[in-house]
Amino acid sequence: MYFGSETKTYAIKIKNINQLQSLQNLNSNRSRWRRNSQRLIEKYNADADGSAEQYQKTFLEFVNANNLGVSLFEMGQENTATSGVNENSTELVLNDVDDVIPNPCNL
Repeated sequence: MYFGSETKTYAIKIKNINQLQSLQNLNSNRSRWRRNSQRLIEKYNADADGSAEQYQKTFLEFVNANNLGVSLFEMGQENTATSGVNENSTELVLNDVDDVIPNPCNL
């Protein structure tokens, strides 16, 4: 994803395939699918000039609201100009007041 002058790389990890497959049920109900899709589009458009955290929050709210069983990770690299490049990942989660907070870990 690209935010202004900053490029970010993300990974999505499937924690529960059965929960993720619930998207099929959502898609089978066309009016519900359109309604959810429209809400998500409107939210992203409202944050069109937003920060990375606003986009992350919108995505995580959608994932949580639909109980999709996936995690969002922000990817990073250290020592990129050397042969010892080290990749790291930070899971992004919503806290109790819906702020995006990092949970450092490995995929």
